[in-house]
Amino acid sequence: MALAAYSSVIKRPSKIHTATDPSSVAEAVSSLNRLLAAEVAALPSTGRLLLGGFSQGGALALYAGLAGGLSCRLAGLVGLSCYLPLMEQAYGKTECGVASGSGQSQPPVFLAHGDADEVVLPERSRAAGQLMREKLGVTDLRYHVYPGLEHCNGNQEMADLKDFIWSVLSEKQP
Repeated sequence: MALAAYSSVIKRPSKIHTATDPSSVAEAVSSLNRLLAAEVAALPSTGRLLLGGFSQGGALALYAGLAGGLSCRLAGLVGLSCYLPLMEQAYGKTECGVASGSGQSQPPVFLAHGDADEVVLPERSRAAGQLMREKLGVTDLRYHVYPGLEHCNGNQEMADLKDFIWSVLSEKQP
């Protein structure tokens, strides 16, 4: 049985690469937007909504939150052991999302990766963080690398994530 995914992880002898289908990413963002709209309608108007995920879920959360045109403002984004899909297309978008120089600010981003991850190489998250800072207008990027951590979560990562969540949810939101 084949599972639907917007990105296939392909192992090659010397590296691991992901092939991303733009139409599947758009479909996933659309589904996520519908889900978030329902959550926003059900929540008190606190403006305290975080979006995040691990691996492919983190990749979708980052893309949707930074360049995917979500219909709601986010208090923060979380990407664990992930990358930013369609990086070359995400840069400079103005018709959706918040591009650098648009006058709107991007939400704070928590980006974390283990340096022993062989599924999604740590270089992918480093490149995503650099793009977020330089091209997508992220001014509050909290990037963490965890020695010896593979494609999984660790105790220190979860402690740092907890601190991030408390910090963005306790700040006064506009």
